[in-house]
Amino acid sequence: PPAAAAIPQDQQGFAVEAFDVINVTAISRGIAFITSPADGAAVGQTIPVKGTLSSLATGQRAFLVTRSTAFGRRYFPIKEIAPDAAGRWGMDTQYATAGYTYETFVVATQNPVSAQALSDQANRVNGLTALPDETAIISPVIRVRRR
Repeated sequence: PPAAAAIPQDQQGFAVEAFDVINVTAISRGIAFITSPADGAAVGQTIPVKGTLSSLATGQRAFLVTRSTAFGRRYFPIKEIAPDAAGRWGMDTQYATAGYTYETFVVATQNPVSAQALSDQANRVNGLTALPDETAIISPVIRVRRR
């Protein structure tokens, strides 16, 4: 019998679900990074998340997204990233439930419908079951645990 197909993994060795699209080229070129909090950090309910962003394509928009690794695994678009002239950005981010682990990462899209879905306040509150079409993860995925 043929060998079983390998389960794709993200940069940190976690299984990638079918609806996760990771832009390996963007990550290898250092397009986006989360500089704070550190991967594996224990965090409070609302904390500043900071990072860097460079070299987006014309018309491309980037957003910070969180996702609980527990119940629901919904994507919560936090806010569109607006870097300063040096490419630095930051925004307050909520990690709602104590004891849960959350993934945090940057996504980008050139699709106007997808950008609208990532900007929509209802989606920020209720989350999305999958990333919108033509949306890719462009940063390493960090995991934090809510204290």
